[in-house]
Amino acid sequence: MVTSYFTARLAGTVSLSVVFWRDMIFIGSCLMLLSFALIVALSLNNAPTWLIVMAYLVNWPYSGFILVAVWRASATSKPLHREITRAIALLWLIFALIV
Repeated sequence: MVTSYFTARLAGTVSLSVVFWRDMIFIGSCLMLLSFALIVALSLNNAPTWLIVMAYLVNWPYSGFILVAVWRASATSKPLHREITRAIALLWLIFALIV
């Protein structure tokens, strides 16, 4: 189940709307917010710095994976739609890495 989730997205067989809206915007943003809440909770409880850094880095692999998945899913779209989607995905990744 989990393996098929990742392989289907890496192969570009999942529709762009699913990868973009559900996987990136909804799931990715929820993971980002949970990571942020964890960082705040750890900081308020004077957790070790390494633990706070790990909480900060925890969503980076998924964010990079989703960028690649959106990139591949948009390959069959119209040129303008493809470029806009890829630009939004790249901006979302930059925002995800900063937050």
